[in-house]
Amino acid sequence: RRLRWDLRRRLVFLGLFFFSGPALFFFGYVESYSWLLVAMTGFVLGGQAYLEERGPLWAPSFFWSLGLFFHLTAIFSLPALAYLGWTAWSRQDPESRAKKLTSLFLPPMLAIALSLSLHLALGFDHSWFQNEYLSGTHTRGLLVSATGPEGLFSTYQGKMQLNLLLLVSPVSLVMLLLSARFLKTRWRQPLVIFLGVQILSVALASLLVQRKLGDAQDWDLLAAHFVGLPLLATHCWFGQDASRNRRSSAWPAVFALLVFLPWLALNAQENGSRERFSSVAGGFPPFKQGYAFENLGRHHQKSGQLEAALAMYEQGAAACPSHARFQKLVGTTSLE
Repeated sequence: RRLRWDLRRRLVFLGLFFFSGPALFFFGYVESYSWLLVAMTGFVLGGQAYLEERGPLWAPSFFWSLGLFFHLTAIFSLPALAYLGWTAWSRQDPESRAKKLTSLFLPPMLAIALSLSLHLALGFDHSWFQNEYLSGTHTRGLLVSATGPEGLFSTYQGKMQLNLLLLVSPVSLVMLLLSARFLKTRWRQPLVIFLGVQILSVALASLLVQRKLGDAQDWDLLAAHFVGLPLLATHCWFGQDASRNRRSSAWPAVFALLVFLPWLALNAQENGSRERFSSVAGGFPPFKQGYAFENLGRHHQKSGQLEAALAMYEQGAAACPSHARFQKLVGTTSLE
């Protein structure tokens, strides 16, 4: 309600938001990325409200800090937070700058202090960090390598990035492409800069930063940061033609629904979802393929389907025979 938008714009944005891949976070999702999505959505909406002079500066700062508490990938949106700080500095007289900057930096400082305290109290100290991230057997560089089968310019990397865009919000991306004329003439608008910086910083992180967890792609980690895309798409769509009638303004949300429903229907069917994941996993590199079949095996094992679990573990071991854990799962499951 704080946004300076009429009802049509709000409905189009809500359609793009709810009929998107990240909406599945709220359909029985078991990880914490749904909370990260809530926090980063609050950050972007709070930033827009501040730029429109309809909200306080501490609100986006608080939600960004909350996101950082849930997951370190909130750092990807740090440039957008810095832009809000720059606008606060340039807008205010010298006497008000200190107050504004305090409201901007205090929540992140408190969040970082609280997170570090909890980590240290639970045993995640310097030795753990050294062993987990700097000396581990699967340790890699921070950045994706430029060459190799999974390098920055490889076919595999291009396929993964395209898949991420299709999973997250393809209709928003098309809307932005169709609004190129508006972006070309209005790119200096504070809201366009803020949303653009947030989108580009997350996109660059997706492209350049090596993802360690399970040696998998973890699309959901990055999808939690997607809200800037439908916000910017809606702003540009109506900014390019503010006189759009109801029919032409509604089609983005309708198309988003048409794209979303098959995916929702597929994942609502347990067998179909398993079969799709199994077929997609067949195209992964060796370790990622083994890891995928391990997860399928654990799913069957928890359901009491030991024969199906063993078959998945065997596929994982065959895909990556050098990994001891996959071989061990085959052995222990065979003895049950």
